[in-house]
Amino acid sequence: MVFDPVELAAFFALRERTFRGIAAALSVDGHCKSGEGTFSIVFPNYFENQQGRRGVEIVLWCYVLGQSREHRWFGAILGEAVDRARLDIDRWSVTWETHLCDEGCLGVKS
Repeated sequence: MVFDPVELAAFFALRERTFRGIAAALSVDGHCKSGEGTFSIVFPNYFENQQGRRGVEIVLWCYVLGQSREHRWFGAILGEAVDRARLDIDRWSVTWETHLCDEGCLGVKS
C-alpha cells in the first residue's frame, strides 16, 4: 500500500501535536512511561483480511493523554483514521494546556 502524501503529512502533524500535548501533561505531572507517544499504523491481519476487512488503524501508546494507555482509531484510509485521532488528541491536549495557562503561556496551539 502506498499512502497519499497529504495523508502521510497529516499523520506526522498529528504526531507532533501529540508530542506537544505530552509535553504539556508532563510539565504538570512528570509521571510517565518510556514509550509515551509511540504510534503504529496497522493493517488488517490475515483473518480480518480473509473476512473482507479493509482499511488502516492508528494505534497510540500513551499514558498521559486519554483514559487508557492504548488508543485506536480506524479508517477506510489513513486520512480518515488521522481525522478521528486528531479529535481525541486535541481534546486531551487542550485539557492539559488549559490547566497550565489560560493565556497560552506555552505557545501551544490546538
